[in-house]
Amino acid sequence: MEDFLHFSKVLESLKAYPKSERGYFLFSSITAFTSPKELEEELKMLTAAYAFLDSGEGAIFPECLDITKRFENAHKTGLFAPEEFLSFALEYEHYAYLKGKFELCGGPLKDYVAFGPDLDFLVKEIRRIFVESGEIKDKASSELYSIRLKIASISSSMEGEARKLALANQSYLNSPEPLYRDGRYVLSFKSSYKNKLSGMILGYSGSGETAYVLPARLLDLENKLEELRSNEKAEIRKILIRLTKKTLEYESEIAYIEEKHGYLDYLFARARWGKDQLMDVPTLSQDRSIALKGLFHPGLRHDKSILNDLYLDESKRFLLLSGPNAGGKTVLMLSLGIAAMSFMHGLPVAVKEGSSLPFFSGIYGDIGDNQSLEDSLSTFAAHMENVGRALAKADEDSLVLFDELGSGTSPLEGEAIALAVSEEVLEKKCFGVVSSHFDALKAFAIDHRGAINGSFSYDEQGIKPTYRLQMGVPGESLALTAAAAYGLDEKILERAKKHLEGQSDFSVSEALRKLKEQYGEYEALSNDLSKEKAQYDERLARLEKQQEELDRRRASLKEEAAREKDELLQKAEEKIKEAMALLEKGSKTHELIKARKELEELRESKVERTFDEALSVGDYVEIPSYEAEGRIMKIQGKRAEVNGRDGFTYKIETKYLRKTKEPALQKEMKARVRNESFSSLPLELNMLGMRYEEAQEALARYLDACRVKGIKRVRIIHGFGTGALRRMTEEYLNGHSEFVLSYERAGASEGGLGATIVKLR
Repeated sequence: MEDFLHFSKVLESLKAYPKSERGYFLFSSITAFTSPKELEEELKMLTAAYAFLDSGEGAIFPECLDITKRFENAHKTGLFAPEEFLSFALEYEHYAYLKGKFELCGGPLKDYVAFGPDLDFLVKEIRRIFVESGEIKDKASSELYSIRLKIASISSSMEGEARKLALANQSYLNSPEPLYRDGRYVLSFKSSYKNKLSGMILGYSGSGETAYVLPARLLDLENKLEELRSNEKAEIRKILIRLTKKTLEYESEIAYIEEKHGYLDYLFARARWGKDQLMDVPTLSQDRSIALKGLFHPGLRHDKSILNDLYLDESKRFLLLSGPNAGGKTVLMLSLGIAAMSFMHGLPVAVKEGSSLPFFSGIYGDIGDNQSLEDSLSTFAAHMENVGRALAKADEDSLVLFDELGSGTSPLEGEAIALAVSEEVLEKKCFGVVSSHFDALKAFAIDHRGAINGSFSYDEQGIKPTYRLQMGVPGESLALTAAAAYGLDEKILERAKKHLEGQSDFSVSEALRKLKEQYGEYEALSNDLSKEKAQYDERLARLEKQQEELDRRRASLKEEAAREKDELLQKAEEKIKEAMALLEKGSKTHELIKARKELEELRESKVERTFDEALSVGDYVEIPSYEAEGRIMKIQGKRAEVNGRDGFTYKIETKYLRKTKEPALQKEMKARVRNESFSSLPLELNMLGMRYEEAQEALARYLDACRVKGIKRVRIIHGFGTGALRRMTEEYLNGHSEFVLSYERAGASEGGLGATIVKLR
């Protein structure tokens, strides 16, 4: 795939994330997936890595060498370097750590590390031999330990002997202490006394006044020390050879661990990069549809990016983007292309959660000014070369992107070429996005099945682009409006308008303008319908919840009735047994007959508790049959309407109601509301600057007061901030459906996302 999207710049921002040699190698050799199945498996792994990071677990990888690259050299020399041993030990330990974490979280990560060799013994041996700096430990072998003890002993003897000689010859020395130069103890004799002591002159000071003498008495000790150091090196080499030989025996097992750990480094590098860039992992769509939520360009600052939603499918697979220059068309095309390219490479994508993309066999197109001076091609010729190459490669599994198709030549000829190319894209049944100012192309998108218009909303008065994508509506170029805003003389503009009115395609422009107006009306109606549907769905869900609660209570009532009935039956059985016993003792038969009759009546009876109490409106009652309680709101004949504490309304015969005391919590709430000064209750509550608990208490008190006053619609101002007050508000409202009818985000004029509109029952 050609890099007309500048995808290499996206990869450049990722290259610092892999930490191991193997992980970086996988990144540097990254290619697009050629199989939907392989891509889907990779996306599952990347999604699992996202979830692992979301759980709060760290996934920082150590910088490790790729030991498998060094096997060939180790076979030749018989030696691994200390840093190579230590690198593998660190890598194996980190892999074992991750394996334990993945086994707890489950999923594809657990499956990935489910099998593998146990090399604990080898890593323990490496740790036994080396310190972290790579030096060999004294007790790496008994022979090395013995040699180093002797070295330490002779070194100590040499220092002691040097001090004695310095003390004995201090009057001839420039320094009273022996010096340690180039690994040897020497005495700093004044040059005129350099022969006072038998030994070897190793050099002079810069001024020539001091001669550095190695005493003969230390020379023998030094020779022994050199011999021991030579023995030490030989023993270290033996240790390394033995460990290398042992390590090479497990070459395939080590390669397996390195391959697994290297891939995990590469996997989590992508996940950390995606998290840092606020990206997400789309799913692979099975119906060849594109559904991108919150699409943005990864090269732009996120706080400056406008997030757009883009939907295409088999019925609408060709998108014609139109609208003013610098309105966002090119950025959107690049964003889509980079999203598709990232997806095909198994990378996070610059979208939000809930997005999906199909598998693309190729992504081709022409975006930007591709004039080629070296090939003596004009801008138009270079564009046509790219378009022709893209169409030759594209198939039904491809995505093609053409920016300003047909520009750079005669408008009539360019428009004709643009129409022909668009027809070819539709015939190939691939996904295509084309940007253009040609009105005939906008009409083409209206007239052809499989095509759809798209444009960007624009502030026509201020000439400011909003960069918001509108699907289904063509855009206007607004050249005259922009020219006026940027200072073109009014007289010239009037002439331009007359010329425009005389052109044959003016009717097309007028039709497109009317279509845009109709689309705006349709969109407003659609929004109203969506709100009504949401309210209907909310009411339906609430009714279903109430029905479930009633069903649960009925079932509970049946269980209680059956239990009481069983208790009565058991008592009756006991009475019969007593009667039978009396009969056997000669008692009268009629007592037994009476007992059996009582039993039969009990078997047929229905347990139903009733109460005979004088009730009136306002009484607080208990409804045992529904395990509920509440206040009587209305009494009609033998039936009463009870407003339950749980938010349900019960219509039931008064004989099934039992008067009870009002809970202290209810009285406390009423008293609290009465004590508040709500004589002039505002229609909004401003919680900005409040702590979480303070805001929660204020919200509860305010809504209680609104209920008492009978207020039905209020505004709660919680602001943006961290979102804590907004979440608290939503949780409180969701938990009090007994008096909260509905709530929604405030409109732009009422605070937008920083406020919530609440409707009370």
